[in-house]
This record gives sequence, C-alpha cells and structure tokens, in this order.
Amino acid sequence: MDTNSTNATSSLLGKSCQFSRVASIVFIFLHVLSSVLAITGNSLVLLAVYKSQRLRNVSNFFLCSLGFADFLVGAIMNPLYATFMALFMTSTRLPFFLFKISDFLTCQTLVASTISLCSVSIDRYIAIKWPLRYHLIMSDKKCGMVISCVWLFSIAMGIPQVILSDRRDLKLFGILSSAITAIVPLSVIVFCYVQIVAIAREQSRMLAGSTHGPSHQERIRIRAMKFEKAALTFVLIAGVFVLTFTPHLVLSFVHVFVREDATGCSFHKKYGIWFILLMFSSSFLNPIIYSARSREFRNAFKRLLKLHV
Repeated sequence: MDTNSTNATSSLLGKSCQFSRVASIVFIFLHVLSSVLAITGNSLVLLAVYKSQRLRNVSNFFLCSLGFADFLVGAIMNPLYATFMALFMTSTRLPFFLFKISDFLTCQTLVASTISLCSVSIDRYIAIKWPLRYHLIMSDKKCGMVISCVWLFSIAMGIPQVILSDRRDLKLFGILSSAITAIVPLSVIVFCYVQIVAIAREQSRMLAGSTHGPSHQERIRIRAMKFEKAALTFVLIAGVFVLTFTPHLVLSFVHVFVREDATGCSFHKKYGIWFILLMFSSSFLNPIIYSARSREFRNAFKRLLKLHV
C-alpha cells in the first residue's frame, strides 16, 4: 500500500497517538451509553409510528427516516468505534479493509441522518407555509421518492471513502462530506426557522389588528402558538446541530492545512475521535427533541412502555 495513503479511522486511532487507559475506558463507556440511548429512543419512534394509525402521516414518515438513520448510528457506529478502541488498547492489529468499511459506514450514516433532518425541517416549513396545499405538495408518493433519494445519496457519499487512498484526496473529500453533513443541513434548518418566525409574527400582527369576533381571534391565537412552538423546536435543533457538528467541521478544515508534529500525533488525531463521538450523540438527541415536544408521540411512548412493563 502507498505510504501516502490513509483513511479516517486508522489515522485517528493510529499508534502515533497513544491514549491513556482511563481516556480509552471513558471513550468506550460513552460510545456504549450513546448506543443504548440512540437505539432505545429511535426504536420507540419507529415502533410508535408502526403501531399507531394516527401517527402514520407524511411528516412522521420523514421522522422515521431520520430515526432509522440515527438508529443505525447507535446500532453500528457507536459499537464499532468502541470495539476499535478496545482492540487498540490490547495492541491488536486490524485488517485495513475494516477501517475502510468503518469510514464508509461513518459517512453514509451521518449523511443519511443529517439529510433526513433537512427533509423533516423542509416538510414542517411547507406544512406551516402552505397548510391548505400541503397534501398536494407533499403526497405519500413524493415522500417515498424523497426518502429513497436521501438514502441513495448517502450511500453514494460513502463510496469515495472506500475507493480513495491518497492522503490529500481523502482530506479534500473529508471537507466536502463535512460540508454536506453540517453546513448544508444547518443552512436549511436556519432558513426554515427564519421563515417560520416570520409567519408567527405575521399571525401575531393579524391577531392584534383583528376586528373579527372572539372565535376568529381564538383560531388565529392557536395558529400563532403553534408556529411559535415550531420555531422553538427549530431553535433546539439548530442549537444541538451546532454543538455536535461544528467541532468536527472546524477540525476537518484545519486538518487539511496543519501538518503533524514530529511524533505524528496532531491535534486532529488527539481530539478527532472525541469530536466524532460528539457528532454521534446527536442521534439520541434528535428523537428527544422531535418526539418529546409532540403530545401524540408522548402518549404513544407511554402505551408502548406499558405493554412491556
């Protein structure tokens, strides 16, 4: 293999950077915890939609796509990184193809998760912006097409991680994939948030200047409260997104231009695996944000948990 070749996982967990036993154990524990939370939370979301006829709608199908992507992060990626660290603690040499598979799955699952998050945000924006035309704009068929495109695109984004071997090419692709998994989704979420806030303010102005009867004002007030709740949800989503993805995004850009020190242990290698863990944590936070703010989901969760108690 070319000495200039590399890949993300092997470079982050390479022998040039040794982690203390305590740090390694903490790393493994946090991945296991994140895995359990992601699997549990997203399984509840998927089961709730499957079991409840009332929850089977286009909006929740997009949420299921997000939930399944986040479930895969918890079921595959967290255990995989924990296993890698455990094996490195014992100085076990792993086949190179395992790192390639890991890089493919890391990219594919994160792209599927973040682009699914985009589709959820756009769907909510359309529902609020054009409520009367929503079912025409976002039919079941169109929903299925969008979800299929999301997953095909995520697979396509993971393929370069397998076929590229040159260090420089992998670094540049890392920036591209980071931009797609962070900058684009965040931009979409912020756009949807700004638009929903504008709609909420317009509804408030209509309420203040309304000369209609109490029943009409009450309808406007309820709509305004609904939009404000949606806006707050987007604030939480954007906040979690920035918190969990920005460190890795910044590190990816810095990694292209900063060389390793004499020991081969750069800032990227020291902290990169922790920033990836931080990204993975969004997979158990997403179902909490989306589902906990929905009364229908909370009731569905209660029914599911009662069945298994």
